[in-house]
Amino acid sequence: VSHIYTAAISSELSKQFFLTTSFSIQTARTWVPADSTRTEPNGASVPIQFVVPPFDADVYTWLLDCDYVLKENLTFVGSFRYSAADNFDDFESLRVTFFGGFYGIGLPLGASYKQADVSLGLRWLPKENWTVEPRYGLYHYDANEAVETGDYTAHVVSFQVSSKWG
Repeated sequence: VSHIYTAAISSELSKQFFLTTSFSIQTARTWVPADSTRTEPNGASVPIQFVVPPFDADVYTWLLDCDYVLKENLTFVGSFRYSAADNFDDFESLRVTFFGGFYGIGLPLGASYKQADVSLGLRWLPKENWTVEPRYGLYHYDANEAVETGDYTAHVVSFQVSSKWG
């Protein structure tokens, strides 16, 4: 089950400066019931039930987005996003009795990381119905070493040209 809740505030601080900020939480919860039967020495079937422990993977995100009009056809655009999750559950040591044996369920579950993104650019309208947008983005992902590997930092340069037709 997953739900996303967001609160946002937008403001025109001046004729040239627009600011939007938001906070979002994504709640995610997973659980897996498992049923089976066992056979008694007398041949009777006995239902047994165990449940793999549930885990949560909630993610919190903060966003700041701004546009600053430099002149009528040129706007500076920038954004900053920070996301964090800190709810890793290590069920590897959890044991259950199943079919007369003692078994580990071996499930490390959850999410635990920090992520930050910064994007800066310009939006230029050289003539009616045409837009040119050069941008630079810096993306950083910091994984929890107990959960995963794969920290990264990425630099992205993009150039977009668009036109409205009709």
